Amino acid sequence: MKRSVLVVAFLFLFSAVGFASPLTDFSQGKASIDLNWRMSNDLEYPGDSLDASNSNFDVGLTIGLGNKFAFQWQNQNAKSKDYSGTFTNGVDVLSGSLNSKLTANQFNILYSVDKNVAAFVGYTQAKNEFDVNGTYNGTPFGGTVSGKMVNGWQLGFTGSFPMGKNMSGYGTLGFGNKITNIEIGIAYEFAKNAELNLFYKSTEYKDLEFDGVSDKYDLKVKGPGVGVTFKF
Repeated sequence: MKRSVLVVAFLFLFSAVGFASPLTDFSQGKASIDLNWRMSNDLEYPGDSLDASNSNFDVGLTIGLGNKFAFQWQNQNAKSKDYSGTFTNGVDVLSGSLNSKLTANQFNILYSVDKNVAAFVGYTQAKNEFDVNGTYNGTPFGGTVSGKMVNGWQLGFTGSFPMGKNMSGYGTLGFGNKITNIEIGIAYEFAKNAELNLFYKSTEYKDLEFDGVSDKYDLKVKGPGVGVTFKF
């Protein structure tokens, strides 16, 4: 990790002392639940990259509304590992640790273009924050550098295609004023209406802010994942 993210978060606090194999049948009452675990992800800030912790879990829900429409909710959580460091200018000494935590939601309305492809329009939310603990010239401090909830919209497509017995490929592509979302994956149906998913996902959240700070920044979360989808 480069020192800029750590230093900015420390100084700010002291001065203040998209998813699994998609559901394609939108008949009323049809639904799917996605449970995903993402390992070895990166949280990329401008000029910095943090490694994610091993406890990043996402949840998704899609419900058929009938007449080719469905409602979808997707939740993404990304938390970095704990980072620590000590910085000095020859007089003052700043020492401590921090981690970064993102919480994001998507609320989409999907429309079935054909049996394998759906278009969607949605509302997005994202908030990033830092948990910081340390000492400044021996004086302890700690707390949370809170972020603002940033709201936006997106448009995109999601779909799947057969790859052989019990296997399919899938992908999602979404663009909006506060988000860019790309996902590709492979699904294996290991039981009736139950699938194992292997995927790679890259989501960029734009114009994030900290409370009390006017500067905006982007955060990209990217990396592989594994999950299960249950369809009803």
